[in-house]
Amino acid sequence: MKYCWNIICFVLGIIVTVITMTLHKWQWDYEVNIISLLSVFVTAILAIIVLYLSKKIEKKDIIRDLIVSDIKDLCKLFSSSSEILNKFEQKNTNLITMQKEIRLMFHRAELIIDRVNKELEESFTMYYKSNKDLILVITSPYYKWLTGEQLYCDNFTMTEGFMKEHETRLYKVISDLRVSIHKFVKSA
Repeated sequence: MKYCWNIICFVLGIIVTVITMTLHKWQWDYEVNIISLLSVFVTAILAIIVLYLSKKIEKKDIIRDLIVSDIKDLCKLFSSSSEILNKFEQKNTNLITMQKEIRLMFHRAELIIDRVNKELEESFTMYYKSNKDLILVITSPYYKWLTGEQLYCDNFTMTEGFMKEHETRLYKVISDLRVSIHKFVKSA
């Protein structure tokens, strides 16, 4: 309805402009320059096209920003794994609770990844087809390493080597996710 009202007002503006151009001292001026009249119509058509395209581009920008925000949330979620491990290292939580928190973190990550994939598939089909499993490819090695045998052993102890390896793998996942944001923004 809003767009219809805008178009009606725009058309009325064109009609008033044409009448104003053809009237000279309240008499019809039959020597109106036809080029000027065509110029007004072409300008009006171009204005309508620009309005339509700008709205369409604005919608794509909003959707792109949502996807980028979701990937940033995924980075924050993975960063929380350091906090979980630090709580265990400082003896503020036990092994079972830490393992549950890690599983819950990855469950949330899976939900975010599914949401991003659905958004990409819906709005950026060409990008989605060529990068269908990009986020899973980036995050799977980190998931497999962190939830692997070492952390889920009954006699797991936090070592400096484990923490260094964790920080290295976490940094790689987050930097790869950020690079994927850059690739997405360039292509979208």
